Amino acid sequence: MTAEASGDARRPPTLPLLGEEERRHAAALAALPVSPSRLRRLLAGHPPTEAWDLLAAGRHLEDPTRLLRRQVTADLVARVADACRRAQAEVLVLGFAGYPAALADDPQAPAVLFASGEATCADRLPRVCIVGTRAASAYGLGVASELGAALAGAGVAAVSGLARGIHSAAHAGAVSAAAAPVLGVLGAPLGTPVTAAAAALQQKVRRRGALLSEVAPGAAGARWNFAVRNRIMAALAHAVVVVEAHRRSGAHH
Repeated sequence: MTAEASGDARRPPTLPLLGEEERRHAAALAALPVSPSRLRRLLAGHPPTEAWDLLAAGRHLEDPTRLLRRQVTADLVARVADACRRAQAEVLVLGFAGYPAALADDPQAPAVLFASGEATCADRLPRVCIVGTRAASAYGLGVASELGAALAGAGVAAVSGLARGIHSAAHAGAVSAAAAPVLGVLGAPLGTPVTAAAAALQQKVRRRGALLSEVAPGAAGARWNFAVRNRIMAALAHAVVVVEAHRRSGAHH
């Protein structure tokens, strides 16, 4: 019997486990003021603690001016670890066990991802991303909700960003339906204060799947985080549905 016929070809590769100390340093590296692509380069070929030690010693090739060296402190490691605990955020590192396979092969996948819930819950399922404007019409909100519910009812994992408008309507529809997992990709750190309604929806998504963010808990958010997180939603999904978007809507990203 061939490997393919026996199912071995579809068996995911065994990835190495990452220890607690490595996770702590990975989270602290993600909290440094660097772009997602630079963070990938900082970790390329280095376990997190080794990358951290090279930065601290001023010997990392990705920090030739040693500007990051001043920020690589034990206090930062402790503060970010504490913020992760408070946000109930697990630290996932690209190339190691626990990182969602649905995202790992994308060339722009985050080097470090923070998750609350089961990040790999939709790896073996069809996945559809539903996006659109925050300033949605009543019709657009209804369509997004119906799409989310219909996809979840058909066993498809709904992916969206939990922003006001189309995103939240899609997620609300998905969690109201059957048992398919749901993935919410935030443009802000996990644990960021939100309205009571938004917090309730996040909790439902977490219980049915996972909340994901590449922004370290406790870090200061930035407007550009919401644009770059769109690449994560698109990479997670087999298809992207733009329900409603005005000319300047971030959905065009």
